[in-house]
This record gives sequence, structure tokens and C-alpha cells, in this order.
Amino acid sequence: MNPMTRAAFKSLIDQIGIYQTISLLSWVVVDLIRGLPFKSLAKADSRRERDSREQLGPVILIYGRLCRVHDQADALEITRKVVIASGRAFLTQVLKRLSIDTLISLPITERAAYLKPLLDPIPNALYTLHFDEENRVHFTVKSCRFVELCATLGVPELTPLFCAVDDHFFRHDLPQVNLDRATTLAHGGVSCPFILSLKDSSSNMTHVNRTPEVSAKNNAD
Repeated sequence: MNPMTRAAFKSLIDQIGIYQTISLLSWVVVDLIRGLPFKSLAKADSRRERDSREQLGPVILIYGRLCRVHDQADALEITRKVVIASGRAFLTQVLKRLSIDTLISLPITERAAYLKPLLDPIPNALYTLHFDEENRVHFTVKSCRFVELCATLGVPELTPLFCAVDDHFFRHDLPQVNLDRATTLAHGGVSCPFILSLKDSSSNMTHVNRTPEVSAKNNAD
């Protein structure tokens, strides 16, 4: 079980109990085998599209199954906690080789070459990178496949949940980075303008080097 799946499983158990979790995920597996939730769409024709659907599909199916036994608000809240838990685990895995000190030490002209390969496993975002003299990374997402797919499948209420992952990740798991983001595509913006302020480790902050233990306390955020 990969860290993302393990975090989602634990979040569901914490919220609805092990027996309901096993039943729910059994139905999700059946739905995935049937080609849901993307059965009505054309076949994925790129790695980005395949990986985006692989990450998003179980979320949509979990939410749909929860809506059958909970009211929509409760189903959305349960799903929100699952997305935050699994998303934090995913980002920690993606960025486990990131060294903020190394990034800061590089000339600005070399920082993109260092950072882009680390960001490559993130499939849903088309983005631009810009670095300034104040150790800030301007990471601007121009389009998000999660937003597009959720709109197409009639579940746009799910898209802000993925934005919440970033807030939790930078607050809990990457303390050498402060995040500013004035708007998001999920909330009607024309882009997601991340401004990431980098700090060196002189303040005794640690690097991302492990998958976080997603506790019941964190799930309750």
C-alpha cells in the first residue's frame, strides 16, 4: 500500500470506522474495475491525463458512495479530510529529495533546472516558474486537470479540497517555506499564483525527509 493510499485508508477509518471503510472501498474497487468515474470520457491519451485520472478517480467515487449514506455536507467533509491526508502524503513523497538550502544556494538561473524534475510527478497542473532575488518562487498554475475533470463530471464542489492540501502541507510539513496564494482556479480565479518564500535552515527548521504520520488531530484540521 503506497503512502497516499495508506493515509486515505487511515483517515476513513478514523472518521467512519473500519467496517464501513472496508465496505466503502470494496465498492470503489468495483467501480474502478467498471471504468468509473471516467467511463463516459474519451480514453486518456497522455501520461498527464492518465495520472490525473488515477489520482482523482478514487476521490470522486469515495464522495459518491458517501453521498449515498450521508447528507452531502457530511460526505464532503469526510472526503475533504481524506483528500488532505492523502494529498499531504503524496506531496511529501514527491518532495522528499528537495533541499531548500540547496535551492537557495543555486544561482537564480539554475533553480528551475533543480526544481522542475522534483515537480514532474504532479500530473494535474500546467505551470510556470519564476524566481526573484528575495528567495521567492513564483509557481503559477495556468490550468488544473482536477478542476476541469470535476466540472465535466458534475462535482465542482470537490475542487477546493485539493487547494486545501497545499495549505495544510506548507503549514505542517514544509516549514522552510511560507505560502501566499491570493486566488485559485477552483475558486474562480484565472490561475493559481503560488508565491513560495524560502528560508534557510539557520532557524533550525527541518527538511521534508519522511512521509508524515497523519494523525486523527491532523485529520480534524
